Amino acid sequence: MVKYKVGDLIEDKYKVFRILGGPGKSGQGIVYVCTDEANKIIALKTLQNKYTNSKEMKHSFKREALAWVQLEQHPYIVRAHFVKKIDDRPFIAIDYIGPDKKGRNTLKHHMENPLNLKDVLKWSIQFCYAMEYAESKGISPHRDIKPDNIMITANGDVKITDFGLVKFLDEKESIGDWRKLAEMGEIGLSFLRFSEGIVVGGTVPWMSPEQFDANTDVRSDIYSYGIVLYQMVNNGELPFHYNTVEAYFKAHKEELPQEIDSKLFPIIKKCLEKDPDYRYQNFKELRIDLEKIYHSEVGKKIPKPPKEEILKAEEHNNKGVSFATLDFKDEAIKEFRKALQLKPEFSNARINLGLLLTTKGSYDEAISEFREALKLKSSSLKIRRNLAKALEAKGDINDAIEEYRIIIREAPYYINAHYHLARLCDNIGRIDDAITYFENFLNFTPKHTERAKFAKKKLKKLKKLKKQKKQPSN
Repeated sequence: MVKYKVGDLIEDKYKVFRILGGPGKSGQGIVYVCTDEANKIIALKTLQNKYTNSKEMKHSFKREALAWVQLEQHPYIVRAHFVKKIDDRPFIAIDYIGPDKKGRNTLKHHMENPLNLKDVLKWSIQFCYAMEYAESKGISPHRDIKPDNIMITANGDVKITDFGLVKFLDEKESIGDWRKLAEMGEIGLSFLRFSEGIVVGGTVPWMSPEQFDANTDVRSDIYSYGIVLYQMVNNGELPFHYNTVEAYFKAHKEELPQEIDSKLFPIIKKCLEKDPDYRYQNFKELRIDLEKIYHSEVGKKIPKPPKEEILKAEEHNNKGVSFATLDFKDEAIKEFRKALQLKPEFSNARINLGLLLTTKGSYDEAISEFREALKLKSSSLKIRRNLAKALEAKGDINDAIEEYRIIIREAPYYINAHYHLARLCDNIGRIDDAITYFENFLNFTPKHTERAKFAKKKLKKLKKLKKQKKQPSN
């Protein structure tokens, strides 16, 4: 398993210049902060090496990736650009939230010094808007709300991150005999474990009472944010301080937070009700009360709702690639079609659509997409190769042969085209052509490869067959 270090290239295009998280520093993930070929900074999140062989962890990571893809774009949520497999492991490419001039990029950093009421209210209102949006997309509850997962941009805006423990509203948990995934480690780290058919996840100091029993909904996130809000007006100090999971469990179930001198304490107190029915029932209710205090205490207009961001064709294409990587083929096809509705000349979207249609057996549609892509990029050997594969899958062998011949005319040393031509000619009994193309292939390719060994055996049989056909019959 590849272990990347600073200075390495991921997929030969993303240069690592910083590594975040990892063993003992984060739950199950690790983040490689990279520069791409255009020198743009991007963060690539994946599983730590020790979890890459775990089917359960891969499932958990897939959930996170799917959540981020479905969230699309929101100004107060860290954006996922794409999901893909690199070096046989899944990666989520997300925005990198760089630090400000004082080196801060999380709410935790900002809480190291007293916060003014205006910032507390502004960030809380932005947080509520983001959580309302996430719930509208079916991405709720988050289950890991804490200062580390609330980024603050250099411009002073909230960006929620880390949807690793999210649970979909319409998802039916089917745990079965899944074994325990991870023991409860350090108090400040996220964990996820499966026990007796239920999922328990979170970070202990911020978990709601019911979360320890896996009975979570949006009100659990409201409780967690109540803890965060308490910290924001209390110099970063938590309402409960303990060193064991059991002690925190008892505190969240039974203890009341110590009252603090803040206009926000009544709101905090309601967020931290032990019974979810007595809390705010959703983030809109919480936001409305926060806005009232903002208006009365700050004396300015409350922060406006964020503008809806419409996806561009390139973004629909990336979303399609992500869905395809996660094996949601129908959703991926829809995204590629949306990209082409916005930008019919988008050849990459046509190629991606054609590839998926081929895997689903929709050969005529796939062939049509590849031919349209060729009109846009007539010299693309990749498109012709995919077109030839689709034609062969449909059974149009002669047309597939013609596409490979065009490839060879344009690129005589494209050795795999010679191999496939030989194979197809052999299949339809064109012995002379098959011999020629197998010989060409063997002239170009290393002799030790499995494909070369196969070609050598085939060539020997074909020459023997040709010789037998030439011999006169008695």
